[in-house]
Amino acid sequence: MKKTPLVYHRVYDIPLPENHRFPGSKYSVLLKILESEGLIKSFLKYSPKPATAAQLSIVHDQNYLQAVELGNLSKQHETRIGLPWSETLRSRSFLAANGTLLAAQLALQTGIACHAAGGTHHAHSDFGAGFCVFNDLAYASRALIELKLAKKVLIFDCDVHQGDGTARILAKDKNIFTCSIHCTDNYPAKKAKSDL
Repeated sequence: MKKTPLVYHRVYDIPLPENHRFPGSKYSVLLKILESEGLIKSFLKYSPKPATAAQLSIVHDQNYLQAVELGNLSKQHETRIGLPWSETLRSRSFLAANGTLLAAQLALQTGIACHAAGGTHHAHSDFGAGFCVFNDLAYASRALIELKLAKKVLIFDCDVHQGDGTARILAKDKNIFTCSIHCTDNYPAKKAKSDL
């Protein structure tokens, strides 16, 4: 039986204060469920290397990248993201962005691949929001085109919240089509204009 690539890293879990709204350990919980149900045998695990600030600069502002890297986020930035800065959050953010790119590259080779994290569609070019630090969808899409692995990319976002950061970052990219299917009366209050 051919195994499906699964991209995961143990640093994906974020240590958060007790009773925090974001389930910071949901990534390892997902792996534990796959293992307990015997489903992990269907997957071939891959671990990403962290993206560099230079790589992420194709979608993110240098000053914002540096603030995340050095832990110099303002309180306003941290509040907007909804997660307190930590070295784990920094490491996780650089890893997960490249995890999505790795999953996309593996999907092009094998037909399908899964990423146990990602989907951070509320991150904008110069700030994070809604538990999203870097926009892995925008980054992976642009990187695939720059690496000449794809000519066109469709981002089909089925989250209950609109992929506002993705839509704004990629608004002028004619080769990347953003489609967001989301709840009208939900976060973010001010919606961006997706292609569809």
